[in-house]
Amino acid sequence: PKVGNRDISSSTPPEWRLPFFLAMSFVGAVAVVWMGIIEVKFRLAEPDKHDADPKWGEEFSLFGNMYECFTSLRGEWILVMALMSFCFCFIVHAITWLLFRAFMSKELYNSLPYPDIWFLGQKIPSSLHGLGVGLMAIKIVWIDEVFQEDLLNGYSPLCDVIMAFSLGYEFYDIIVMYLQTGANIGMYVHHLSLCVAFLLSFTHKKLAFVAVVMLITELTVLPSNLHWFLKTFKMKQTRLFHFNQGVRLWSFVLLRLPVPTYVFYQIYLHFDAFSRENAIARFSVYIIVSFLCLMNIYWTKT
Repeated sequence: PKVGNRDISSSTPPEWRLPFFLAMSFVGAVAVVWMGIIEVKFRLAEPDKHDADPKWGEEFSLFGNMYECFTSLRGEWILVMALMSFCFCFIVHAITWLLFRAFMSKELYNSLPYPDIWFLGQKIPSSLHGLGVGLMAIKIVWIDEVFQEDLLNGYSPLCDVIMAFSLGYEFYDIIVMYLQTGANIGMYVHHLSLCVAFLLSFTHKKLAFVAVVMLITELTVLPSNLHWFLKTFKMKQTRLFHFNQGVRLWSFVLLRLPVPTYVFYQIYLHFDAFSRENAIARFSVYIIVSFLCLMNIYWTKT
């Protein structure tokens, strides 16, 4: 199908459409209702429950620990931050798109493929997210040295902020990918893998090191997004384009490839302690980091 001269054929399978919107609507409704339930039921009953106390060993319960987290003041604030991030991304997206539509060449705007119209707005929230979480991750790991004394249990309030911010962005980007006529399944799995990592980490305050360090690779979206803008605005013959090509390549080589290896190296150094962690935590690390590593290799190659 076409709108004007634009092909809007979707690469998202048609049978995904209704389940996708139902799932996203359900998630949003549950988050809002849950925050309401927390205020009405739990906040009045336990006004001083600032944080959860996750259970381990024989008392371990994955969903029980999540429940305890999200019925605490800290868990409620994490949900609020994620929702604020989600809304912020859409607001920035809309403002950016309106500015481009108003001020860029009408001829160029009308010649853009339908997915690129979405990209005009999406690239700015993407860049803000990449820059924000990348710098926060560097601060947490190497400036604050949160994990210096305890790699597996190290945690700080900034870990809540970085993961909540990124969680809201991931849900925003999943919706945008779908609306701009879809993305390959790997991209959806990539985003959902990160969401699972954040959820497990901030509800249990365990292995935040893995989630935080992997977010450093988000800095590579900056040269990638600039590359897209320079191509879109017909600036491929400029020095900036060729310089950015080199920056883009080296950012992938120096960040996307080594960071997962660094995570596994640290796990190897602390394997005695890591091997005593809950099986869900261990295999989540193995599966998610391995998958992200493979995705990073593929993206570097392409």
